[in-house]
Amino acid sequence: MSTSEGRTEQVIRAWSHAVDAAGPGGRAPAFPFAEATAAIRAHGTGDLPAELAEVLVDAAQVARSRAGEPLGESWFTDRWLRSATMTATGTESYEAYTMCGLFDQYCRSGADDYQQRGRLLSAVLTADLIRHELDLDRGDQPHGRATAAARLAGDLCRAVRPGGGPSRPLGHDAALRLCTRLSRRLCRTQPPVLRRIVDCTPLPATAEPDEYLFTRSVQVMEVLSAVAAEHATEAKRSAPHQPGGLLPRLHAVAETLGHATRIFHLLSTLDADQFAHIRAATYGTGALQSPAFAALERCCRGEQALRPETLEAVPLDRSPLPDMPLGQALTALRGRLDREGAARLDEAVAAVDSAWLHWKRTHRGVARRIIGDVPGTGGTDGLAYLGRHLDTPLLTHHEQEEAPGGPHEP
Repeated sequence: MSTSEGRTEQVIRAWSHAVDAAGPGGRAPAFPFAEATAAIRAHGTGDLPAELAEVLVDAAQVARSRAGEPLGESWFTDRWLRSATMTATGTESYEAYTMCGLFDQYCRSGADDYQQRGRLLSAVLTADLIRHELDLDRGDQPHGRATAAARLAGDLCRAVRPGGGPSRPLGHDAALRLCTRLSRRLCRTQPPVLRRIVDCTPLPATAEPDEYLFTRSVQVMEVLSAVAAEHATEAKRSAPHQPGGLLPRLHAVAETLGHATRIFHLLSTLDADQFAHIRAATYGTGALQSPAFAALERCCRGEQALRPETLEAVPLDRSPLPDMPLGQALTALRGRLDREGAARLDEAVAAVDSAWLHWKRTHRGVARRIIGDVPGTGGTDGLAYLGRHLDTPLLTHHEQEEAPGGPHEP
């Protein structure tokens, strides 16, 4: 055990004692996230030293007892420690690994609407991802990664400031400065816990250098897919009435899926050998379809989105079926519109379907590049399974069964 690890264990143990001493409702010190995060990232959650794992498990039990209290960031500490200790406690899951439940709680905990908070969260996580990759001083930096990161920085700027993005491709230094400024500004203007999210997530399962890239990319796509699902739900509420509030929601779904797709350009530089190790170390955390993507698809397609192999990965109580899916509601609405209104609706539906299909095709291409033709999760046949369902849209009726989406793996 190194000296730094010993100090980390001491400060975590001291925190647990202080919380116990404060008692229910008492004011306790903040958890030592910086020290704990550094120690976990040095080893990965899947290979923590026994002493460090033990004090973290004890701290998780203490945090859980205080999670419902309205003091500070108690909910964040509880959820963060669940992810940090998932291997030590045998509670590995997609949600614990990606921390998507933590992000969802953050988005639902404020006065802002979910979509706005999720949009800003995805922006700051993307900025952090780009900064991390551009700031690395490694001689073995994969070919094209810096270019892909700089390109994503330009896309991010245009997403945050429509019409105000860079007119020319950004260079390495300009992209790094842009993402640093954006991250600082968002963390300064948003709730303080956002800074904690940026600094203390993700928690890789291994010590592979590229796992930060993989996990953060998955996290960004989880947030974006959850935002798209919220927009789709709002669109469905508008559909029975008139398209005034409906069309902006549909275009927002398309734009959000487009942002998620652009993450793949950077993710495609992931080292395949490293990912093979990451995939083995995270066995059991890969859902056939992520909860957020399942919620989006079920909202839009209803029963057509259900497949027997997905029910265990994403139970119905996590993303229940609507009485009438959005796709059917839009078909019913179209019959009541005049020619101009129907044309605008068709344009919005086409934009959503195009973005959905582009995401799936890009996902398959990246999976081919990084994973290859190996079995997928849920007992599927991997790339062949994805390939059979590349052309099934999200909103337009299609007879063919749909393939699951989800950024973790095929």
